[in-house]
Amino acid sequence: MSYLSSEWASDQLLVEPKELEYLDYEEKALEDYQLLLDSFDSSGINSMEYARGEGVEREWEAYHFFAQEERNAPQEVFHFINDNGQVDYFNQEQINATRNWSQGDPIPIEGMEGHHMKLVSDHPGNIELAADPNNVMFSTEIGHLEYLHGGSTRHATQSEYFTLDSTLDEKFQATLNHNEQTITVSSLEHGAMSIGGGAILSSTIGVLAEWYRLKRDPRPWRVKKSQLIKASIAFGTIGAGLSAIGFMSQHSIETLLSTVDPSILDQTMMDIMGINGTFFVISMSAAALHYYWNIKRGVSKRQAQQELQRMTVIAAGEFLAFSALGIGADILGDLAADTVMDALIPDPTGLVIVSRVAWGLFKAGKKLMESEGNKRAVKECKEVHFTYLHDNALRSRWNGG
Repeated sequence: MSYLSSEWASDQLLVEPKELEYLDYEEKALEDYQLLLDSFDSSGINSMEYARGEGVEREWEAYHFFAQEERNAPQEVFHFINDNGQVDYFNQEQINATRNWSQGDPIPIEGMEGHHMKLVSDHPGNIELAADPNNVMFSTEIGHLEYLHGGSTRHATQSEYFTLDSTLDEKFQATLNHNEQTITVSSLEHGAMSIGGGAILSSTIGVLAEWYRLKRDPRPWRVKKSQLIKASIAFGTIGAGLSAIGFMSQHSIETLLSTVDPSILDQTMMDIMGINGTFFVISMSAAALHYYWNIKRGVSKRQAQQELQRMTVIAAGEFLAFSALGIGADILGDLAADTVMDALIPDPTGLVIVSRVAWGLFKAGKKLMESEGNKRAVKECKEVHFTYLHDNALRSRWNGG
């Protein structure tokens, strides 16, 4: 329960907004990048000499594109060959100069030259290649002559430098990757929020339940205060443990399902199975902890095993039921989902019935392959499952379970 709450809160308040922020960035960057590529039209160029200079000019235009603040390109994009023949990168001052440069201006960095990787002399008449910025690599004057040309401009580009260069598409992809890592929440940060939030929520709910129980306890509050502190630590530890298990399980299941052929299992079904698989692992982990706690409290092994078996059956039933609830409603239709639900849970609780009916009403009339409907299927399956476990957990806590 605590993991579900903290996971939902972190998703709604931080993870999803950050993902949307990155998608907005990506959409704008793709649009601007396409405009840049469209401007590199060589159909009107007739002079090889002009095309040669245009190729270098276009490489500066590309660097100018990546140097813009809203692009936030990583330093590795701005590479060149230095005086020692090694790959080097523009410093911040050089990036700023490139950002302020405009087409037609003198080059922004004195001494920087554009080298055609495939020599113009070796491809006479190939105007498109001469004007292609992907065929240009920046270098210092010494690096250009001594290393790229091997000491003479008549020499072809030394072969090892072809592996060190990168195309505009590769630079752009590196920029997207850099911003995705910068803008979105990392797995480590997401895990820390989910686990830490789970521990806090579990501790808070546990202490409230314990405080409510101790209200009728005749002992002085000085004694009961110590018990509340111990309960807070215990519930917090359990909440952190279950949250860690839930987080790792969720990501493991998502990784496993990502290898499945989409023709066998579409994305909607994968998401639903991932959600319910995570819930199942958490429920089974809680059942194991409950078994251990019963044994430690002196409950007989047979009784503890019976309780473990009961919780296992409930966890399995929930997994199958809610998988049928999501997948059945989205793939088989509402009637099929109801039939599967009844078969899986012959005597379901009132909450499951209400959840199933609510789901059926929500999905009524939706088409199978409607993409927006598929997104709602995943979201609603998660919310219905969350509500069910929320009510069940609270009922258990207040009843002293």
